[in-house]
Amino acid sequence: MKKLIGIVQTENAEDAGTIVFTLADRKGNLISCRSGAGYKSVKPKRGDTVAVVGDTIRDLISGGESPEFFYNSLEILTPVAKSA
Repeated sequence: MKKLIGIVQTENAEDAGTIVFTLADRKGNLISCRSGAGYKSVKPKRGDTVAVVGDTIRDLISGGESPEFFYNSLEILTPVAKSA
């Protein structure tokens, strides 16, 4: 299992019951994240700093790893500040 910490860059709609978003890690890499099968995740908002734990899975079509990071744990570390 891997742990990624980063800032949510996109707010995407649910896709067949899973949460999908793009995360920018500390090095600026963009990573597509998707909640794993059966995991009911909170939906992070753009600008939230989150920690996700999971892994990539084997892509049966290409024979390599999937380009998406499938997480089974998500924690929002700092919510977006709201202006008054």
